[in-house]
Amino acid sequence: MITINEFEKYDIVFISSIKYANKISAQVNTIVKPLLQCTDPTIFFTEPQEDINDEILFVGMTRHVHRQIIKDALKTNHNISIYGGGWEAYLDKNDIKGQFIPNEELHKYYSSCKILLNDHWEDMKNEDFPSNRLFDALACGTFVISDNIPSAKTIFKDTIITYDNVDDLNKKLDYYLNHEDERKIIAEKGKKLVLKNHTFDHRVIEILKTIKNIDISNF
Repeated sequence: MITINEFEKYDIVFISSIKYANKISAQVNTIVKPLLQCTDPTIFFTEPQEDINDEILFVGMTRHVHRQIIKDALKTNHNISIYGGGWEAYLDKNDIKGQFIPNEELHKYYSSCKILLNDHWEDMKNEDFPSNRLFDALACGTFVISDNIPSAKTIFKDTIITYDNVDDLNKKLDYYLNHEDERKIIAEKGKKLVLKNHTFDHRVIEILKTIKNIDISNF
């Protein structure tokens, strides 16, 4: 929603999509850099709980929209644990596991499930803005299946499994639930990747480097 003229009012613009940052950079004179979402490993870390037994988990509000990944998941052969507000308008109450998970408890749910489902709003998918949920979940050592975005391969190096349709989702849920060792290997690779490259500390360093390299003689 930000106009080109508004971008030009700033010395630096950071955008949480490499694709969209490159797109805007080609249209403006100001400095435009990608600055991806990230995670706080003091909040999101591995701490599984025996009393949390969600096999396939989704955490998110509706925002007054029946999200596509939930439509798809409910058409598979699997039971989905759904937590979030607003689902009463779209789902049977028996499909809703809870209304809210406190942020300080979320890592326990991520750590305890076998598969976490993740999705993106259409504009995020189209411009390849990876969800912050991906960074948080991987930091917990969680195995993630997501709707399809290019950065699943380019940023996350195939540590995020994506699906294309209901049949594909059903097959991948079946496969990875029955291949625990493979699932855990992928999740551990994702955790190492995020902790090495995508924490708030890494983003602060990126911001400071960009500021340091600005030619202040132009101001």
